[in-house]
Amino acid sequence: FLGDMLASHGIVALLTTPTSTSDQPPARGDDLVAAVKKIQAENTRMGSPLMGKLATDRICVTGHSMGGGGTLFAANELGDMIKCAMPLQPWQPGGSFSMVKAPIMFIGAASDTIAAVSGNAGPHYESIPDSTEKFLVVFEGDHYLSTNRTSTDQSAPEEATSSYDIQAAYIIPFYKLFLESDERYRP
Repeated sequence: FLGDMLASHGIVALLTTPTSTSDQPPARGDDLVAAVKKIQAENTRMGSPLMGKLATDRICVTGHSMGGGGTLFAANELGDMIKCAMPLQPWQPGGSFSMVKAPIMFIGAASDTIAAVSGNAGPHYESIPDSTEKFLVVFEGDHYLSTNRTSTDQSAPEEATSSYDIQAAYIIPFYKLFLESDERYRP
């Protein structure tokens, strides 16, 4: 849902899949950092079909679950090389992300038993300096809130869940505000 939604609003999305389901968040963060560097390189590589077509000064990293934890590691490392970060139901027990400089919006799920807000997004949010613009948004739902499935029904992954519209009402303005500097979206 996220890639299609972003593309429908003119935002290019590079979607990645972890090399292993046992990759931990630091490795997924490394993958996100590598993806950012690859995008930047392709934008300047002679012969690349993407040469000069990407706004590499307007990059946001986003991930779900362990990818959400990876988003935190990537944002910590990338600093001001990115415009924003968005961990979705991030799983990373422990850890401090005091080097995050880009605006960040956490999306948590109130009934998440895998990456409970109280043990993951909440403490991570608190570890980010107050000088960084940060948001913590918690919706009703479980760990799969931002995916195309729920814990109770994983039979129809191609169908959007009812939680998409309310999330989009926060996600799109966040991206528009921080990637495009469009202050109309701040409220």
